[in-house]
Amino acid sequence: MRVIAALYARRCWRALPRALLLILPMVVLGQAGWLAWQEGGRRSATAIAPPEPVPAAEPVAFQGQAIAAVLGLAEQAEVQGGGVVLKATVASHGGQPAALMAHAGTEQWYRVGDALPGGARLRRVEAGRVVLWQDKS
Repeated sequence: MRVIAALYARRCWRALPRALLLILPMVVLGQAGWLAWQEGGRRSATAIAPPEPVPAAEPVAFQGQAIAAVLGLAEQAEVQGGGVVLKATVASHGGQPAALMAHAGTEQWYRVGDALPGGARLRRVEAGRVVLWQDKS
């Protein structure tokens, strides 16, 4: 405590806050000027080219029947090439679902993704029904 009282008694200690009030703003302004100068150099050195425009995608015709079929809302329709009859479904949580279908007097088990006679694919198997994906091309 005596040291602080002795330093405060001297004139140089009283002048220190005034000196800091003058020097501190100059240091802050100098640092800000230095950073602005560096940033200006970086921006001129790394000019970014504008992005190329992306071509617009061609519109696709709305196919309400296809959306309804995927959601399981479509009416049951016969597969083109006909004669495919659903006999049974196995829609289990643990295993892969399968459907027993008859065609031309023979019965065969189909799994999701398998091709059926007539050009359709088995899309989804549910309890009591199946959803087929028919390629119209």
